[in-house]
Amino acid sequence: MMATVRPKSRKPLARNPSRRGEIVEQHFSEERLYSRVKRVSFEPDVTSETPIQDANIVAAGGKGLKDGKNLDLVFRLGKALDGVVGASRPAVDQGWIPFTPSGSKRDISYPKTLRSSRIVAISDFVRYNTSHCQVLLGGAAVKAGKVTLLFFGSLLVLIALAFLAGSGVLFWAENTLKDSEGFYTSGLIEIDRDLAVITTQPANIDLGVVWMLDWSRLVNIRLIVTNNRPGNGVFIGIADTEDAASYLDGVARDEITNLKFSRRQKERLDYRRFPGVVLPADPVSQDFWVDSVHGPETQTLTWTIEEGSFVLVLMNEDSSFGIDAEARLAAKIPLVKAIAIGLLVGGIVFLLVAVFMIFIATRRPSPQVPRPDRS
Repeated sequence: MMATVRPKSRKPLARNPSRRGEIVEQHFSEERLYSRVKRVSFEPDVTSETPIQDANIVAAGGKGLKDGKNLDLVFRLGKALDGVVGASRPAVDQGWIPFTPSGSKRDISYPKTLRSSRIVAISDFVRYNTSHCQVLLGGAAVKAGKVTLLFFGSLLVLIALAFLAGSGVLFWAENTLKDSEGFYTSGLIEIDRDLAVITTQPANIDLGVVWMLDWSRLVNIRLIVTNNRPGNGVFIGIADTEDAASYLDGVARDEITNLKFSRRQKERLDYRRFPGVVLPADPVSQDFWVDSVHGPETQTLTWTIEEGSFVLVLMNEDSSFGIDAEARLAAKIPLVKAIAIGLLVGGIVFLLVAVFMIFIATRRPSPQVPRPDRS
């Protein structure tokens, strides 16, 4: 039996002068030494390049270079470092570099320094993970799986940030806008129009499959209006869209198209004017209102949303022209805190998953250092 070890395949152990070996000579007859193999000649390696197994510095390239022409960079690097050049098996198979004993998979390298242009498979290049130092150069093709991970990881970061931002806004509203009755109240809204009627755009409410919920405990709308004209009462009414259209047919009115919230104390309304020549009838005497309040000074209308199409109408109590009032809009949504917590938890989970995906997509494999042979 004969055991062989390839040069530079293992890190040599420190010399131990206490160890001694014994040489035993054995003599065999010529019959046993007879072989049909005949030595013809011996051809030494005459290449000027140091064999890869004896090199201290190896510059290596692989299929990550995309083209064999790019191996010139590896050759120039090897020359600049006074080292030798190696390549991975795919690079050799594609003819980018000649197949030679000093650059093939059969040789084992234990260099002090390996500078590699992204050898994708360690097994494709002569066990270079035993080098003292490895330097991976850029320019390699990133695998499609890592690109996908990086893309979706970045997308999850944006989603996580949106969730966290939404959670922050809801927690801010919970702590600053919520009153003692559980209503989230807007800032002061100034209303100053020369017509007799102000309406909102039709609100189409479709509860869908959630009709089984008790909405009286979930969503309530409140409008608080103060008439600034002494002696004038205010009227607030909610009507079905068709009933409101019939009541206001031919009546000039301003329709609220947008409510702009501001960092200042006062909010701003945008209007669209509908011309007309008919004077509005007394609103208090009408019986089609879904809900309504009227009276002097400040009036508060609290309404539980229901399915249908509705319009809010604001007038002076006596239907006179010129509305000068101040209003506040409030909504009671007990689920806000639960939604904020859900967004916070979801944002944290998405962020952790995103960080993990980006880490996997961008990390480089760590060099594998073989365990020393203790035998």
